[in-house]
Amino acid sequence: MYHNFGRNVEFFSSTGFYNHLKDKENEQHTNITLIGNINYNNNVIVIPDTVDTQYQLIIIRSDSYAVDFESIYVELLNKSQSYTINIKNNLFKNNLDYFEQSHIINNKRYHSISRFTNSNAINDVYLVCGTDDHRLINYKDNQKSYERAENEIKSMKLLLNNPRFVQLVDYHHDKDNQIFHIITKYCGGGDLSQKYKHVTDKNLIFSESYISNYISQLFNILLDLDKHGIVHCDIKPSNIFIDESSAYGTLILGDFGCCKFIDKSTIIEYQDTKEHTLETNDSNLKTIDHEISDPTIFSNTYINATRGTKGYISPEAMKRQYAQSCDIFSIGSTILKLLCCHPDDRNNHQIFQTKHEIKISECRYSKQLIEFIHRLLDQSPKKRESLNQLLNQYIETNTNNQIITFNLNTPFHNTSVNLTEIIFGNEFNQILSVGVLPESLKSLKFGNEFNQILSVVGVLPESLKSLEFGKEFNQILSVGVLPQSLKSLVFGYEFNQILSVGLLPESLESLMFGYSFNQILSVGVLPESLKSLLFGYRFKQILSVGVLPESLESLEFGNEFNQILSVDVLPKSLKSLSMMNHIDRKDLPQHIENLLLEDKE
Repeated sequence: MYHNFGRNVEFFSSTGFYNHLKDKENEQHTNITLIGNINYNNNVIVIPDTVDTQYQLIIIRSDSYAVDFESIYVELLNKSQSYTINIKNNLFKNNLDYFEQSHIINNKRYHSISRFTNSNAINDVYLVCGTDDHRLINYKDNQKSYERAENEIKSMKLLLNNPRFVQLVDYHHDKDNQIFHIITKYCGGGDLSQKYKHVTDKNLIFSESYISNYISQLFNILLDLDKHGIVHCDIKPSNIFIDESSAYGTLILGDFGCCKFIDKSTIIEYQDTKEHTLETNDSNLKTIDHEISDPTIFSNTYINATRGTKGYISPEAMKRQYAQSCDIFSIGSTILKLLCCHPDDRNNHQIFQTKHEIKISECRYSKQLIEFIHRLLDQSPKKRESLNQLLNQYIETNTNNQIITFNLNTPFHNTSVNLTEIIFGNEFNQILSVGVLPESLKSLKFGNEFNQILSVVGVLPESLKSLEFGKEFNQILSVGVLPQSLKSLVFGYEFNQILSVGLLPESLESLMFGYSFNQILSVGVLPESLKSLLFGYRFKQILSVGVLPESLESLEFGNEFNQILSVDVLPKSLKSLSMMNHIDRKDLPQHIENLLLEDKE
């Protein structure tokens, strides 16, 4: 059924789908637009303007609990009309055999759904389906291609199970057909070049909070590359993929064909001495956002520096000198590109490519951010060779504000005297020493990965009023570590340590335990200032008389608490109580105003 009200396609389902355009001559699905997953909020997509008048819509439905894709729905639609398709009520008559072309790799069949537009003279890239969505890269068997394939495999093996990098699924060297096959995970969220186009098409810009988040993620990627001595050599928007599962999206670096493995003792002096034969084919070298790599093109001259892309390659890489400074420059150019979304700014990246002039709107972005991008794009590699120095400069850039989010897994340094709130992201897991946190700090929140010992008195400043630990923190806390100024304390999922008398400051008013806490509480552990207390799911210890302070006004137990509460255990100050139904109402003190008793079912 269809409705004549525009060019939308409406679905009553949240299954995955692809929009395929049908080649009229040979009936093969070669001209394809990949849409991705249906919007969970409204189940509506808008067909892009580039779609032909008639097009083939192919919806691949998969069951998250099944091994294989269930079925495929195919419908020939007209662009000028809108259709409402109730997926649940339609019969999916086809299976993956609908895609006639397939690849057998290591005895596994992968059905070829589409060939990506950035395939070139060196490799063909396909979206393939087996038990999941994957990306297939077929390298032609020559010396240059073989080196690229080796780089891809070696890098992805080193970075296996690291969510910041495209993951290797399988590979095979088909010597008989002179093809090197590499199967990787497919990143359904697209890449940064596509996101840039999407933002500019809507006449929007990337906010500074987005840019700061991306810088943090890209620096974390650099830190991981540095651990393995890898210089990527071709960081650019089209090689940075996006997982949209988080608020800002998780950046994922791919395409390691140009990378170098370096000895840190030879940084900057490392020379690429291999000469390569240039393969030039203008039609094959065109990619999204006009990003061209291998070989790099400058004006009308082909430079024999195959590791890099025009506009993103560093000055030293032009001389075949490869070090971490090359990737730092490429990140700077990538961020500069994202700062050029506004109509008045869209030529700024091209100006940078041709004249090395950095133009960033001062009315849209802060002076601190602009200065930092200038540091990343300094023409001198020596001013970019120290990642730690740049990280410290980036921290200084952020700590000029009163509130910062720090999401780098690198030592935190602070020079600001105005900082009142720090939020450490999930990546941060570094030791904090005395004096690192400012005396002006009032609120501190750790991310999921932080699990360092806080054993030295003075690490947490006496100005601190609110402290929240993340999921993994499960360290013993010594008496005196928590400042006497503290009013609110939250423990995360894993915390399950004994609390000694005197540990919790007398100023504490609110205390929240996470899922795992299940320790006996002695009399005197909870301070007389405490007004609100929340236990997590697993807590089921007996509470003796006097454990709960007379100041307590609100008390909440988790699902597993099943102990009998005598009237004397609950303080007379208590006004609100929430727990599972393990208590007789008549046994409760009359002064409780808000009572929530839930059945465990």
